[in-house]
Amino acid sequence: MAVGIFYLEGLRERKKAKKDKKDLSESTLEYFNSLLNSSLKIAKKQSENFVKHCLNISNFPSKQNLLEIEIAEDLNRIINKLDHSSVFQSFVLVHGGKKKQVIFFQKLYNHLDFIFNIYN
Repeated sequence: MAVGIFYLEGLRERKKAKKDKKDLSESTLEYFNSLLNSSLKIAKKQSENFVKHCLNISNFPSKQNLLEIEIAEDLNRIINKLDHSSVFQSFVLVHGGKKKQVIFFQKLYNHLDFIFNIYN
């Protein structure tokens, strides 16, 4: 009887731990997603600023034309401060570890590195 109760208690704790891990993974991905959305909005605005700056130089070459710079701190957080390993593990836990998903994740970080290097 006691062994059965002990086994059921252990089973309940393992299920709870698995659910907690999945919840943590989902919240990690939600945070990553919010940083990603913010970074993409800033990158779009900065690209518009580059186009505007080029047009100003083309139209007024003798005038002092200053480039408007957007602050991309969320992109910096993704690249330099976020634990990529935990984001990847969360991604695999929620979306599966199939080759297609792993390649998607790698390409995503390659694009983020490219955008980040444009700012630096």
